[in-house]
Amino acid sequence: MQTEVIVNSYRNHKNLFEVGKELGMPWQKIYIELRRAGEPVTGDKARWGSVTDKFAAKAEDVFQGLVPSAENMNKIQWQSKYDFALNGHKVDVKGATAKRSNKKTGARRFAFAFKKQIYTADFFVCFCFDDNKEVVVKTLLIPRDMIIDLQSLSVPESGKSKWLNFELDKSGLNDFFLSMPLAQ
Repeated sequence: MQTEVIVNSYRNHKNLFEVGKELGMPWQKIYIELRRAGEPVTGDKARWGSVTDKFAAKAEDVFQGLVPSAENMNKIQWQSKYDFALNGHKVDVKGATAKRSNKKTGARRFAFAFKKQIYTADFFVCFCFDDNKEVVVKTLLIPRDMIIDLQSLSVPESGKSKWLNFELDKSGLNDFFLSMPLAQ
């Protein structure tokens, strides 16, 4: 089968197994042909991922909409170490909904994990979504330098927290990243 047919099918589906069904080929052969052709095998977590993957893809889409010049690293490499590159800076995007953290008071918090990206990303953009995962209710922009020893952080839905000092209007993200000098 022609490599061009395999590449076009993969670009349409972004799923090795779906291409295999469509073309009647084992996924291993498809993978080899894609690699030979230099086609990035990245998948599409918004269509084929777990519930968590789909939510992460939604947060990344929000960021891409707000900072359109950012290069989406997930379109270049499967499970990229960070989500976006911009002016040489590495940005990882997180999304969370509030969960109950205290049974007595009913207080709720947004939780973000940095364990995997803490040493690779320069900035973390944390979107706090409403319960329906539709509306961003808070946006935090946190430089890695401020959380270098943390694996996660928790932000209250209401009340005070030092992490709320990093809150900004999401419309300010683009200006921030475009004004950052080129990374060295």
